[in-house]
Amino acid sequence: MRIFAGNIAFLQTIYVPTFGSDDPLWSLANEFWYYVLFPCIVIACTGRFPKVRRIVALAIFILLVIFFRTHDGDGILQGFFCWLFGAGLAVLPEPAGLSPSLRRAGITITGLLLLIQLLLTYAPAPYNLEKGGFSQSDLILGVIFSGMMYFSLHDLLSVSEPYRETAKFIASVSYTLYLTHMPMLVFLEAWKGKRWDPNLLHISFATGILLIPIVYAIGIWMLFERHTDSLRRRAEAMLGL
Repeated sequence: MRIFAGNIAFLQTIYVPTFGSDDPLWSLANEFWYYVLFPCIVIACTGRFPKVRRIVALAIFILLVIFFRTHDGDGILQGFFCWLFGAGLAVLPEPAGLSPSLRRAGITITGLLLLIQLLLTYAPAPYNLEKGGFSQSDLILGVIFSGMMYFSLHDLLSVSEPYRETAKFIASVSYTLYLTHMPMLVFLEAWKGKRWDPNLLHISFATGILLIPIVYAIGIWMLFERHTDSLRRRAEAMLGL
């Protein structure tokens, strides 16, 4: 019960381990606290807010930093810098002076750097998700990936409507897939009951089995998350927002 309550309060990897077998949900704690830390920074540094509100926001930010340094080391705080790289993409100006070919070259170069950094980071010593921590390599990955995203967002290449709709659907389902894939894989592992030899037949079976969590996630998305925007609009209308 303590572990379940701690996960509800987004304290996994800080006070309690991640609940059950869904280890990837460790990152929800980071996501939640970044959505608290970032508004505190914005409010504290923006002159249009009342002075009292700015002081309160700054105090909350300082207390949270002390809290994380005490109980989580630098894990969530280092991860916050990675998160800020992504947030910064929303305010960076478009590279107006770059030709389409140079923008494409930027995507290619940063993509290759990202692949090299991933190999250097994870091949020798796989990252342990249960720690929920971040290292210097993660900061480097954050910088490189943000650079690739920056060039990709401002790429002038036009895409077809089917590609656009497919990409939009995959993005829509991705969060549900993140939430649900691990329990399904654990279930399939328990059902299988033993390890397979890495031969062509078993690799083919494993590839087919990997489709099951994807189909399962799409079904969950169609039942629930697909209706999030409409439910939000209804709630806002009822509350007069």
